[in-house]
Amino acid sequence: MFHVPQSKAQRAKGGNPLAGFEIKHRPFAQHIAAVRVEIPSKINADYGNIISLEAKKEARIQSLRSIYGLTQKQAEEADRDLVTKFRRSSLPDKPLREYQNREGILQYLQADDGFGPWLNAGVLTRQLLGELSPKAYTALANWLRNNELPAHIKIPTKAEVNDVELADSQRVKEAQRLSSAASYRKTR
Repeated sequence: MFHVPQSKAQRAKGGNPLAGFEIKHRPFAQHIAAVRVEIPSKINADYGNIISLEAKKEARIQSLRSIYGLTQKQAEEADRDLVTKFRRSSLPDKPLREYQNREGILQYLQADDGFGPWLNAGVLTRQLLGELSPKAYTALANWLRNNELPAHIKIPTKAEVNDVELADSQRVKEAQRLSSAASYRKTR
């Protein structure tokens, strides 16, 4: 865990102006490495507008590097996790309405009262679709028997999500190390 260091002047004033901002380096839970960043609500507003954030990605990464002394890779991972966190935090717990039989599945997935918010945020996976709306998942599976998803609709399978996460050789090494450690502990 990396805590924001305080200078003598900050300690003399009674604390860090960014108190509560810490970067957690967690192990590869379920074979996925990530740098997790928890930030106070004051900074949440800065990450609230994802559209403007995409244009300022490099500036955010440089800020994370200079303020917290992160490497380029750590800053990119922290930034990616922050953006994902705020994309997900702005989403409702479930769609506003359920999928109706005979409704076009693509229209439902893109509808604002369906899965449009998840699709637009880039966080909709087939696993999440199945968890939140089994009827919509079944309808999509049936539709995919004879069709392919249009290029602008990206709903990855669990295997595709894992492929992206494990594309980094460092993540694969760490996942293997943790798997080996877990196996060793079970045999003790």
